[in-house]
Amino acid sequence: MMYLNNSQLLKLIFPFVLVAILYIYSDDVMQDADAVFPTIKEYKNKELDAKARVYLQIQRNKKIYVSILEQMHQRKINRRWITEHLLYKPKKNTLTRTSTVEKLKKSTRRGKKVTKKETWILQILYPNRKVAIINSKIVHEGSMINGARVVQISDNKVLLKTRQGKKWLSLFH
Repeated sequence: MMYLNNSQLLKLIFPFVLVAILYIYSDDVMQDADAVFPTIKEYKNKELDAKARVYLQIQRNKKIYVSILEQMHQRKINRRWITEHLLYKPKKNTLTRTSTVEKLKKSTRRGKKVTKKETWILQILYPNRKVAIINSKIVHEGSMINGARVVQISDNKVLLKTRQGKKWLSLFH
């Protein structure tokens, strides 16, 4: 048999006694630990505040994004209305086709040369799609309009190649 002296017995029992005391007084120990080490609580509060700020910023950005989407939708509706009601509305002509042809025939008989003045009015540009509306007609690069070929469509102008040479049409003169 083996016998333990007092110091060895104390070393053996001490951890069990310490754990029992901590278990019994654990609430008091935790309160004292918060008083001694307040940085843990402050760190948790700072981290929570930072997460709350990020969340609120995300909510603000979401509201802005939704507002932009609603504005884009409204612009799309407005653009569709303009296109359907203003740009492609047939113009009422008082002259009939036959009377115009007869006038041309009469004017050529007299020896007068009738030349139609070539005018181009740039109305709308879609540079990303390389599409423009000139004289109420949709044109692409390479299209023909009133005897001119569309050479290039840029951000705010269109280059036409006419009989007289090249001509730039600007959206805003």
